[in-house]
Amino acid sequence: MNQFVLRRENAAELRLFPHIIEIGIIKNSAIRLNAFQQSATAGLKIYYIQEGKFEWCIQHCSYILYPGDVSVILPNSEFGNENNELEIGSFSWIHIQI
Repeated sequence: MNQFVLRRENAAELRLFPHIIEIGIIKNSAIRLNAFQQSATAGLKIYYIQEGKFEWCIQHCSYILYPGDVSVILPNSEFGNENNELEIGSFSWIHIQI
């Protein structure tokens, strides 16, 4: 799988899609400490889990996500990992400006 992250401010591919803030695919082969801190962001985020097991906290509720699961993060919702860790696995996402 090819990994990539395209951000509106520096990706020519997104010029025709001004509503897309970010789109990407990540494959994480090791736990990354302090890589997934809880924060609130503007816009709508949609995550699709491709492989692995992820423990995420969305609006102060804990969820365990497995391959095939989709997570929708509404604007201004707190989102991240309770331990600030990014677990092993892969997922894709899109961040859309509302």
